[in-house]
Amino acid sequence: MTDPTVKLGPYLFQFDSYLGWVNHAQRAWKKAGIRSDYTICLDAQGRPCRIGRDFMAARDQGAFPVKVYALRDEDMPRPATHPQEDRNA
Repeated sequence: MTDPTVKLGPYLFQFDSYLGWVNHAQRAWKKAGIRSDYTICLDAQGRPCRIGRDFMAARDQGAFPVKVYALRDEDMPRPATHPQEDRNA
């Protein structure tokens, strides 16, 4: 049996440092228009970062930047439509 291949959704943004994550994480997801639970964070060594302990390990092991990807294409936010546009469809 072969190992499965993981296919990531689109790249969204990254944290260049641990302090960047601490200071900007909440705003980063809001700005990207996606919930954090619809994303995966991977450190520079390809390991997932899910909780503070993981981000601290990435810091201690020089594994920043941590890149953030959508889990699936369909998790990406959809462009907002105006009600009038919907009536004309």
